[in-house]
Formats: sequence, structure tokens, C-alpha cells
Amino acid sequence: MRPAFSIDNGTSHGTDPFTEMRVAFNVQRAMATYRKVNGDSKAPALVNVRDVLEFATISGAANAGLLSKTGTITPGKEADIVTIRTDDINLYPSNHAIGTVVGAADIRNIDTVIIGGKVRKFRGKMGVNMEKLRQLVDESRKNAERVVVVLKNHAHRSGVMQQSPSARHPFGWNHPS
Repeated sequence: MRPAFSIDNGTSHGTDPFTEMRVAFNVQRAMATYRKVNGDSKAPALVNVRDVLEFATISGAANAGLLSKTGTITPGKEADIVTIRTDDINLYPSNHAIGTVVGAADIRNIDTVIIGGKVRKFRGKMGVNMEKLRQLVDESRKNAERVVVVLKNHAHRSGVMQQSPSARHPFGWNHPS
């Protein structure tokens, strides 16, 4: 199984796949070089930009068990496609397409996004009703806050969690020791 990237953990780091690719590329190469320079005969080979792009696309679909449905541009599969403007100042001139995507592109360079055959962003503009999106996000946040209150009350009633005025936990809980 090949490595794959996942950006579904926005609570611990950002959800920018371009940054994730760039960081993985540079950290792996730095660590492998460090090991080799320090005499490690089993230092891994340097990862290349094609591998990193694969980790962010095909491998993600394969590791999630979705390769028969998505992950490559193939007739019969869902069309999830991102096009990138290469005439922006941070990408111009682009003389190596994959190297440009992995090494320099960021979310500001996305021109078009097609998900499941539907255009979601075109010419840099989102095809999303932002007012409705904000409303849904706010409703979701309120529902999450209600769930936290219910769980907190249940935990206190059941004695699982004990409240402490000096607790540093964001909900004021201390785990019993």
C-alpha cells in the first residue's frame, strides 16, 4: 500500500492539500538526506514530486477503497478535477507541471473545480451560495454546542467527570485520577 494524504483533520492542522504536499516533500527529503549524510546505509530514497502528487490523489482513493470509483480520470469514474492557473506570479513561468503543483501552487491558484461531474468553482469564482453556507455552518455549530452541553451534563450526573473550578480543560472538566 502506498502512502496517502488526508486533509480531513482540520482540528490539528489546516486543510490545504498543496501545503500538505509541499511539507511532506521537503520533510521527507530533509530526513532522508540527514540519515544518508550521517552514514545510515538504510536511508530511504528521496521522494519525487510525481510520488507526492500520487499520494495526494490516486493513493488516497486506493487507501480509502474508492479507486474503482474515483482517483483517476477514467471513463465511468466520478470526475473530480482541479485546474490551476499557472500565469499567477507564484507559478509563472511553469516549466515542470507536477513540480509546480507540488512545490509552489496554493489554493489561490485554483481556477476550476469539478466534483462528481458538477462544476463547483469556475474562473476562480465559487458556485456556492455563501449566505446559505454560512447559515448551515452556524446551525451546525449551534447543534454541536448543544451536544457538548448534553454530554457534559450526562458526564457530571454519571460521575465520570468531576468539575473543578481550577480546571484548564475548555469545558471545565477534570478526569478523575
